[in-house]
Order: sequence, then C-alpha cells, then structure tokens
Amino acid sequence: MSEDIEDTRKRTKEALANLDAMVKKNLIEAEGKIKQGMVKTIIWIVVTVGIYFIWGTTWFFWLFFAFNVMGVVGLIFAKIILLKAYKKMHSNNNSIHDEHEEDNSIEVEYTEEQKVLQKLLNRLAEVAKKHEEIYDIGCREQMSQAVYNGFIFEREAYVLPNAFGLFGASGNEAVKKALNNYIMKMLFVAKGKSAVERLEMFQDRVYNEDGESIDEFFGWVDVKDLEEVRKREDRSHVLVS
Repeated sequence: MSEDIEDTRKRTKEALANLDAMVKKNLIEAEGKIKQGMVKTIIWIVVTVGIYFIWGTTWFFWLFFAFNVMGVVGLIFAKIILLKAYKKMHSNNNSIHDEHEEDNSIEVEYTEEQKVLQKLLNRLAEVAKKHEEIYDIGCREQMSQAVYNGFIFEREAYVLPNAFGLFGASGNEAVKKALNNYIMKMLFVAKGKSAVERLEMFQDRVYNEDGESIDEFFGWVDVKDLEEVRKREDRSHVLVS
C-alpha cells in the first residue's frame, strides 16, 4: 500500500514537471515567432523608408506605413497576450503543485486505538533499520502468530516466544517488547470485542512514519478466512503444548 502511495506521488510530480516544461517550451516557440515577426516588420519599415525617399509621400507610402504600424501593434498585443497566458498557466500549475504538497503534508488524526497500532508499526520500523530480515516470511508469520494468539483469539495460556526469526537477541527482544506492549494495551481497549472486530482493529488502515502498514510486517487476512486461521493456530497450539 505504501508503495502505491509513493508511486502515485512520484507520477504526480512527474506530470507537474512535464506540464511546466511544456508551458515553457510553448512560450519559447511563441516568442521565437514574435521575434521573427519583428524582424520582418523592421525589414518592411526599411522598405517603407526607401519608398519615401524614392517616391515621396505617395498613397503607396502611406499604405506601407499603415501596414507596418498595424504589424507592430499586433506583435505588441500578441506579446502581452502571451505573457498573460503564461502567467495564468504557471499560476495554475503552481496551485496544483501546492495542493499536491498540502495533501502530502496533511497529518491524519488517529484514534487512541489506532495510535497504539501506529506505535507498534513505528517500533517495528526501527527494528527493521538493523534487521531487514523482519520483512521475511518466516519472521512475519511468527509475529502474526503472536498477535493472533495473544490478542485476536486471546488465548489465556499463550506466552510470547523469545525469538521471532531475527538474527540476533537484541532484534528479537525489541520485537517481543513491541508486540507485548501492543497486545497488553489492545486487550484492555478491545475488552468484550469479538475476534472479527479485533481483526478489523488490527488491520485498520494505519501507517507509521515511513508510510508502512501492517501489510509490510504481518500480511493480510480476509475476515472470511479468520476461522481457518483459528483452526490452524489451534493445531499449532496443541503441538506446542
């Protein structure tokens, strides 16, 4: 999920950059055409002056003079319109960019139970900085078993293991502490809640400071498959006992 969000942000920034580049390109091309028009107008002015010295102020002279004046006025008008159009497009582009940045900077206000989950995700992210293996399937499954047995199914006889598949005692100890803290707090918050309700609380759309959700650390279980998970954990619990 976090990867999708980051990808969307990246594509939005690229689109805004392409839009700005296109506006600048069109501006340069338009300015080039205006400059060409000015050069041609200057040439016609020179021709008009030549006509004046050769034939004097004839009707032909005044025709050329009027034509040149109209050309200069038209070019100036085109330049003004172009600048206004560019400013408007640039302003719209900046507005879109600002809105995008504001959307990214908006902090979601989580409920108390969501903050407990966010704290767990933040702690696991800290562990991941030194133990990338926390994202491995084996570690994810062992951490999931702890949450399901300790919180969602609330097995009274369940005790958190000391190891979760990480390389090193410090990493396993940090994970155990984080999971224990989450389970203890959520057992109090979710008192009287069903397993389905607890699963929904655990799988709530909450993100840590790195944009990670439980998907990255635990995976996802559909509510309709919860009973199958319970049976699997029952068998595992019997074997361990």
